[in-house]
Parts: sequence; C-alpha cells; structure tokens
Amino acid sequence: MADGEGNPSEAGPAAKAGLKPEDVIVGFNGKKITNSQDFRLAVAETPPGQKAKVKAVRHGKEMDFELVVGERLLENQDKSQYIEPKEEKERTEIGLDIDDVPEQTARALDVSGGAYVLSVKPGSLADDAGLVAEADVIVAANGKPIGSAQALSAFVKGLKSGEPIVLKFVRASRDRRGRLQPEISYTSIVKP
Repeated sequence: MADGEGNPSEAGPAAKAGLKPEDVIVGFNGKKITNSQDFRLAVAETPPGQKAKVKAVRHGKEMDFELVVGERLLENQDKSQYIEPKEEKERTEIGLDIDDVPEQTARALDVSGGAYVLSVKPGSLADDAGLVAEADVIVAANGKPIGSAQALSAFVKGLKSGEPIVLKFVRASRDRRGRLQPEISYTSIVKP
C-alpha cells in the first residue's frame, strides 16, 4: 500500500485495485476501519492471495474496490507495528500552527500557495500524522487545492467531527549540495 515513509506504492495491491494516495479506507472485508491499527489488523487477518473488499472515501464520496492481498516481507515492515499500542486518550485538537507560505519557501519548493506548518504540538493528531514544522507546506485537503493558511482553516472548520482529512503536502529536504528539494507526500487525520 505504502512504503515506510507513507509514500504510496505504485505497484502494490491497492494501486492495482484502483485506490489512489488521497483515498481514505473506511472498511475492509466488512470491518469498519477507524485508524491505521484497525487497517493493519484487518489486513493481517487476511491470507495473502485472497480477495478483499475495500470501502474508501475519495473526495467525500464512498467507493468500493476489490483487491488481492499481497504478502508483506519482514524487511519492508515498519518496526512500530511490533510495539504494543498505548491506550489512546481522546484528542480535541489537531495541533497545527500554520501561516501562509513565505515567498522564498514557495519559490524553492515551486508551490504557488498553501499552508506553511509553523509548529506541531507534540502528541497531537498532526504529530501522529507525521507533519513537520518549517519543513511541510500543505497544498491540498481531500483533493481540494489549499492556497493559504486561512483556506485550510476554513476547510477544516467546515467538516464534521469524525470526518477524515487527507492532506497532500510538500516537504522541504536538502540534497547533497544543500539545496532545497520538494518531496510530495500524503497523510491523513480525523477531525476531532
């Protein structure tokens, strides 16, 4: 489905079935999926090679897919799945401080707008989603372009509690010469 970095695999079972990076999986073989742990368990309970029915939300619309479960090799698995999950307390905030993208950053990352992540509250939903302060620019939410921090705030306020938010973001990383390089990634959170 995705590599250890959260980047979508273009050759995996999900891609072959027609799922796209911004899709939010809400059901797997009749089981409700509310978080990544639910999804991992549902997939782990399905033998490789078996067909599975997947329900996903794309741009606010539920869609059904059928995929053939692949085998996940041990060296491709992330170590976090071997750690016992902590009991989660209910979170009431996303934990993001955002602003419009500074002009220099916009030029370096080749983006025309977006919401620049100024800070991420430790232990928040945004922290769990892997967003990084002063490295990430959110450019789309649920497939809709985000042109400014205000646009992202308005989008999130317009959602109901419990609705998924798939964020497309550009992350600034440095190449060997120290130049900024844009990397496009996706992550998702559920509005508290």
